[in-house]
Amino acid sequence: MYIIGITGGVGCGKSEVLSYLRDRWEFRVMELDRIGHTMLLPGSPCFDRVCELFGPSVLRPDGTIDRGAVASLVFRDEALLGELNAIVHPAIRDEAVSQLGQLAEAGTAFCAVEAALLLEVKFDALCDETWYIYADTDVRKSRLAASRGYSEERIRSMMERQLDEQVFRSRCGTVIDNSGDLLSTREQIDGRMREILSSLKGTLET
Repeated sequence: MYIIGITGGVGCGKSEVLSYLRDRWEFRVMELDRIGHTMLLPGSPCFDRVCELFGPSVLRPDGTIDRGAVASLVFRDEALLGELNAIVHPAIRDEAVSQLGQLAEAGTAFCAVEAALLLEVKFDALCDETWYIYADTDVRKSRLAASRGYSEERIRSMMERQLDEQVFRSRCGTVIDNSGDLLSTREQIDGRMREILSSLKGTLET
């Protein structure tokens, strides 16, 4: 199974890339953020520890964790965010590795693993290659304001917490510029996929 890591700053349009890889190139898609959501469910490996960290204020009446309440608490508290990540990230990694093994055993040819923090949690080490999905800062701000209704302050805070663009570029072998129209993005993806298929074919023939 060939694994491509997909990362980039908030608002860069990673979801569009994933959808195209799934529909056009028949990728299986794994979003680490979705796995992270399951780590906060009752009975998960992280549930009790997260409840202990934040206290009863983040629990809904039904006993589940209110992720919005958690997000509000860590929004301006870097130390608290670090403690949360130390609990959740190792569990996400373990679950992702388990799921990748299952996909490989099932004969999956391609899998895309997406996470904004892919490099920070060093998940790129498990990928055959990593793509940086890039978009201009103004484009990202406009997308976040339109699609999620985020305030300027929240957008700025989120961007400041993420890796510098040069770090993304230095650690990712492929850059997909998603600043423009979707056709341009798809053409870049198709070009790289043709290169990958050609390389894999040559390896098999050798």
